[in-house]
Amino acid sequence: MEKTSIYIKERLAEIESAISKAKGSFKENLKNVWIYGAIMLICAILITFNYTNILNVPTWIIVILWIIGIFFGLAILGTDLNKIKAEIERNESIKNVFLGLPEPSTDTNRYFDKLVKINVENLAAYYTLVKVHTSQSFRVSLMVGIIGFLLLCKQQLTMHRKWQIGVHRF
Repeated sequence: MEKTSIYIKERLAEIESAISKAKGSFKENLKNVWIYGAIMLICAILITFNYTNILNVPTWIIVILWIIGIFFGLAILGTDLNKIKAEIERNESIKNVFLGLPEPSTDTNRYFDKLVKINVENLAAYYTLVKVHTSQSFRVSLMVGIIGFLLLCKQQLTMHRKWQIGVHRF
């Protein structure tokens, strides 16, 4: 019984350490996402000002702004905050399992208690995996939708410009 409580204390310390690391990583990644978003927004504003003739910028600068904007947009997409959140939730649920189960009093109860702990840990890991996978699938479908919408908007702007300069064939 003494061995089991030492094991549980060590395991709880490991889980607490993992939770604090994951929370620190989440804060750092969230800060990076905000910075990347601000840089991308600045690029988008400058590109928009150029295309609406508010600002006259050379083409090579516009190309660089497009590249920077796309690069930071991909960096935002590559930063998976949901994965870190899911890891924190998984560790929290494992911690709750270790805190919630009573200490075993006999050998048969000890076996079943360990079995329950293992099953709950595996369920928590599976839940985390499914949650991350659905989040990634949604992100991909959202990006495909956004790219399609942007292509439609670009085509409408092109048609509008051609109409303004007198070219009526598309």
